[in-house]
Amino acid sequence: MSNLKLNKQTYIPFIFTSVFTAAMFYIIVSLSGNPDLENTLGGSALKSLLGLGTWVTGLFAFIFLFYTFSFLFKRRKKEIGIYNVLGMEKKHISRVIAGEILIVFLISIILGLVIGMLLDKLMFLIVAKIIGAKASMGFYVSVEGLVKTVLLLAAIFILIFLNSIRQVHFNNPIELLKGGNIGEREPKAKWILALLGIICVGIGYYISLTTDNIVTAMSTFLIAVVLVIVGTYMLFVAGSIAILKLLKKNKKYYYKSSHFISVSGMIYRMKQNGVGLANICIISTMILIMLASTCTLWVGVNETVDRLYPNDVQVTARLPQAKAEMLFDNLENQLKINDIKTENVLKYRSLEVDAEQKGNTFYTYGDNNVVDSNMRTLYFLTCDDYNRIMGTDINLLSDNQVMVSAPEKDYKGDSISINENSYQVIKIDNQNLKTVPEKGSIYPSQFVIVKNQQVMDKIKNNVENHGEGLLNDEWNYVCNANVTKEQGERIIDNINNNLSEEESYWVNCNFRNVSEEAIVGMYAGLMFVGIFLSILFLMTMVLIIYYKQISEGYDDRNRYRIMQNVGLDKREIKRSIRSQVMTVFFLPLIVACAHVAAAFPLIGRMLEGFGMMNIWLYVKVTLLALAVFAIFYAAVYTLTSKLYYKIVN
Repeated sequence: MSNLKLNKQTYIPFIFTSVFTAAMFYIIVSLSGNPDLENTLGGSALKSLLGLGTWVTGLFAFIFLFYTFSFLFKRRKKEIGIYNVLGMEKKHISRVIAGEILIVFLISIILGLVIGMLLDKLMFLIVAKIIGAKASMGFYVSVEGLVKTVLLLAAIFILIFLNSIRQVHFNNPIELLKGGNIGEREPKAKWILALLGIICVGIGYYISLTTDNIVTAMSTFLIAVVLVIVGTYMLFVAGSIAILKLLKKNKKYYYKSSHFISVSGMIYRMKQNGVGLANICIISTMILIMLASTCTLWVGVNETVDRLYPNDVQVTARLPQAKAEMLFDNLENQLKINDIKTENVLKYRSLEVDAEQKGNTFYTYGDNNVVDSNMRTLYFLTCDDYNRIMGTDINLLSDNQVMVSAPEKDYKGDSISINENSYQVIKIDNQNLKTVPEKGSIYPSQFVIVKNQQVMDKIKNNVENHGEGLLNDEWNYVCNANVTKEQGERIIDNINNNLSEEESYWVNCNFRNVSEEAIVGMYAGLMFVGIFLSILFLMTMVLIIYYKQISEGYDDRNRYRIMQNVGLDKREIKRSIRSQVMTVFFLPLIVACAHVAAAFPLIGRMLEGFGMMNIWLYVKVTLLALAVFAIFYAAVYTLTSKLYYKIVN
């Protein structure tokens, strides 16, 4: 207890963080298992996302607490070495450390669970408010959350204890006495490692900037992330030292009092602090990307629903025409039985084909096709259906003529070929077919308007001869109607009851009010998990910065005292301290902003996979997140710098 009181400057922030981590982990486990979410539309998707967030939070809690305790224990090494020199055996020191860690664990788990249970209901009410669900006012205690939180923190603290004992038993007293000063030798410039860092970050940036396909973005995202993370560590550990070495060789720059002190001070420091700065940079990047992407999805949810469900009622049937017409007649009868008036009723046939574009030619393949960035989704409509949908009067004079409507990806060329069949393009229409649902295609979509049904059948036969795996021949029924969620669910059940099991498999009924709540639930879950993890990462970043400033303050105190003794005045020392701290502190933020800018195209493609096509909205949300985070980062800098100056002075 005496040791904890004497080291309160380092232990209190760690205890606070452990308590907060325990509370956060309990809350997300409790929410993921809350039975009230099962009764909400979109609740299953939300619970799945919260379950994933549980694993991420648990893994991060382990890495985070284990890493931050290493900062704390480094400051204790000299004290432990003195105990050893004064006669305490290592087994006695181990008992003292075990007692300290046990006390911290008990405080963390008790306060963490109490705070977690108190805040759990508030968090559930927030989630229920976001997804528009009704919440019961009873108090819910998650037994699963209690057990998992205790087991997680117990495992973390046992590993912390074992690592601390390892350092005590495998280091002699002299090494422990000097443990707080390890890393003071001037490191060598590792040019090869720095070059590898530049190459890794460059490849990651290249993947992001050149990826223009949603499927490719999903598959390459993890590769780009790993490359940028590895490259960032290499650049901060080796690249920063290499740059400082170059500055040192520049005599005109180096031999000035402020530059001399700051450059020489940072050179030997970067070896031990490069990893910490890289951690701050990566965590900052993760926070910014998570907040910007998840908040963009939530802010633009209405726009996404409008694009995916432009009509209140949408029924798609991959059935013979006669069977599809019987299905639509049944649907209209159900709407009349429920006294639902229909407007803008449209019945049309569409042919959906995924194809690889090479110039003006689109090649169709079967299921085994390896997709790439040239994949497109083609929607074929007859000229009569197009005119009824758009209210136009366009005529195609021959079977060889088509019109192309390309709202997402402009089509260039006066001809278009589907495999070996070529057609003359007489007009390009870049207006969106608002009443035609795009079914959330993961590829850029293009509409091809043909003369009549015979031409469409010819294209269908052509595609089938080249492999029918990516072909959807559908009959569509769309209309606007004031349908409640309950009415929509009842009508869908009635339609399914009148279809065989095989037929119902090929029929897709979408009522906007029903589907909208499912999308809102999923996007709300993404935003909640994004904000939840961002708060956890922010706490981590603040604690790393706090311990970093304390460690550097104690390391620099004796050095600046020596400089003052040899004649350097206090004003010059203060100026060099400010220059050094600001350079080291804001470097991770600058690199994080560069990472976010480079990741923008890749994240944009991934958002398209979730149905969000408004990239300008993502730009605005990202800039707002950057501004808020920069203000928060500057506030943390101001507060921790005061602590650093106090220690040095």
